[in-house]
Amino acid sequence: MESGKVVVNGSPKYVRSCCEGSLQCLGVDYIYLYYQHHVDTSLPIEDTMGELKKLVEEGKIKYIGLSEASTNTIRRAHVVHPITDVQMEWSFWTREIEPDIVPLCRELGIGLVPYSPLGRGFFWRQSYLGKYTGKQFYARFDPWGHQLYRDHRLPLMSR
Repeated sequence: MESGKVVVNGSPKYVRSCCEGSLQCLGVDYIYLYYQHHVDTSLPIEDTMGELKKLVEEGKIKYIGLSEASTNTIRRAHVVHPITDVQMEWSFWTREIEPDIVPLCRELGIGLVPYSPLGRGFFWRQSYLGKYTGKQFYARFDPWGHQLYRDHRLPLMSR
């Protein structure tokens, strides 16, 4: 984060350093499925995918996934190296991917992993969306791992 804004960096150098850092941190020889979360729109996806392809060829990653990518980006990326998986928000309320992304993934043989399929906590006892800003913003994306939800999770886990 820079100045409170998320910075997306898909440069080959950064992608490689993140992958190698993950390998070292995890203590593994390769990563089974490595995602490019949030596409860097400041450079062509072909640059990012070219580096990911090299990492596959070197045996550092086995499969490549994209998250939050447009149909055009998915097509262009898939030409460089087959995409195994695309992750997109898809729920009862967010169905925008159905006319374009779903058929494209079917056409190209790409798996689709929906995130927030139950509407970002809508079915939870109390909705927390919109209550937190700034640093707490990330609670929206991973509420189960966030400190704010510890008191609400523990009683359920003890049942």
